Amino acid sequence: MKKLILLAISVVVLTASCTKDGPQGIQGLDGAVGATGPQGIPGVDGQDATVACTQCHNSSATIVPKQMQCDSSIHKEGTTYFETGTSCAGCHTNEGFNETMKTGSANTLATVGEPTPVGCYTCHKIHSAYDTNDYALKTTSTFNMRFGGVAPALSTTPMPDQQKANLCVRCHQSRPMSGIDTIVTASTIDTRARKTSSTSGTRFGPHYGPQGNMVAGVSAFIFDGVYTASAHSGIQNTCIKCHMSTLVHGSFAPNAAGGHTCRVASHNGTINNAGCTGCHSNGNATFTAYKATFSKRMDSLEVILANPAKLLADTVLKTALNNTTMTAEQAKVVYNYVFLSKDKSYGAHNPIYADLLLTKSLERARNW
Repeated sequence: MKKLILLAISVVVLTASCTKDGPQGIQGLDGAVGATGPQGIPGVDGQDATVACTQCHNSSATIVPKQMQCDSSIHKEGTTYFETGTSCAGCHTNEGFNETMKTGSANTLATVGEPTPVGCYTCHKIHSAYDTNDYALKTTSTFNMRFGGVAPALSTTPMPDQQKANLCVRCHQSRPMSGIDTIVTASTIDTRARKTSSTSGTRFGPHYGPQGNMVAGVSAFIFDGVYTASAHSGIQNTCIKCHMSTLVHGSFAPNAAGGHTCRVASHNGTINNAGCTGCHSNGNATFTAYKATFSKRMDSLEVILANPAKLLADTVLKTALNNTTMTAEQAKVVYNYVFLSKDKSYGAHNPIYADLLLTKSLERARNW
């Protein structure tokens, strides 16, 4: 009997050990949806989108007056924002300036296809933090000038720190001028090869905005003179001190100046001397007298340069210079004339430097 039981158990075990899984069957249908569970605990409410926006866009009229002032500025008038080439757009267009601020290059990578004038987004960090931090300036850091130094050693040099105005002089400075070392050393030069950009250009001189160089007292030719820094060079936030001083005569009117118009002189010629009164008891009278003297001396120099028997028949200095050969001394005097003219301050940006340039240029020109 025991043998029979053992035999039966062996058969069962052997049979079980030989069993294998078959292929997986077809998946069955989904079961019915279960009952909805209880509602969870409510989450924390998100921030109302208007809370961030209204920090700036509100009824306090913080932005609107400044927009109106900016609309009256030469920046926003956009008279040159069509200069969209790679070497121009970095200062002449909003898009180009923002690109060069990111890349650190003086030039844009390509021509700006749809340019807009310099405006709020150019200078301020608009819509970066979405709060009042957006009012901050894009940059206030120091930098190397494109064309600095003290003649005749004209080489790239750090721009003296102008604090907040470092933003301004990144563009309001001379462009590099090819062949400038030749002008310094050669006895004669062919001006066709001494343009601000290339031999095919039509300009001779520092280009149209050398205000940063004028304030710093660098880049032009003082000959045997000795330059002593002007008090204007040491003003905190130089450009902003005078050009963005207390607004006068309303926000958007022909005689508005100061604030975000960035004007010292309004459309109709009104002078805003709010930035001058800290040092000058009568800023208008001081400037008017200085302007008259400066203009008279510039006229004297222009008469010499415009005399065909002397040098130039066209002091606009565009097409006439294409076929003009000058001595190195003549070239320096012409450069100084253009530098002083394109600064557009009648020497007020740096009276000591302007007087020195005019004095030394007239001394030489009168002896030709």
